[in-house]
Amino acid sequence: LAPTALLEEANAELSVYISEVNGALNLVTASSATGDVDLTAAGSILNGNKFNDVNVAGVDAILMAGADADHTNTIGTSAAPLDLELSGSVVAQAYLNINLDEVSGDLLVNEVDSLGGSAFLTSMLGSILDDHTPTTADPVDDVTALNIMLTAGLLGSIGTALDSLQIDVAETGSLTSSSGENAYITQPVGD
Repeated sequence: LAPTALLEEANAELSVYISEVNGALNLVTASSATGDVDLTAAGSILNGNKFNDVNVAGVDAILMAGADADHTNTIGTSAAPLDLELSGSVVAQAYLNINLDEVSGDLLVNEVDSLGGSAFLTSMLGSILDDHTPTTADPVDDVTALNIMLTAGLLGSIGTALDSLQIDVAETGSLTSSSGENAYITQPVGD
């Protein structure tokens, strides 16, 4: 795609794989009926949808912005977060801010890593839950960022009593959370 091009629609019965090698991926819709959606961009992954519809639908989503090693890459923006509708979990990585909004239920977080910015995760119709399986190579953190803002719905929680959402906020950063029900959030290392 050209640097200012818009990817209107990519639909598949099985998985969707899209790689933008020259700049930002301005996405209207990428959806899979029974599989995953894997998006990689040299630049940012942005919400190109002007009608507040779902940008990414499928089982799991892998969102990787910044393959060009430019330190200005984001996923979504504060004005236009990337809208998700997933039955599974999300993995997202960008150098700067990550703005994700699960529009139809629980946001299951496998891993969200903002290397030099903030993470804004929202699920107004559900909860924000841990879906990360710890391994020796990747032991704990579900969300890593300088600042983290978590917003769950009136009937939603953040984490559960048996499986808290594990975060890594920078020492100079902050955590802000809001949910109608309980919030179970831990930071295993650091302050």
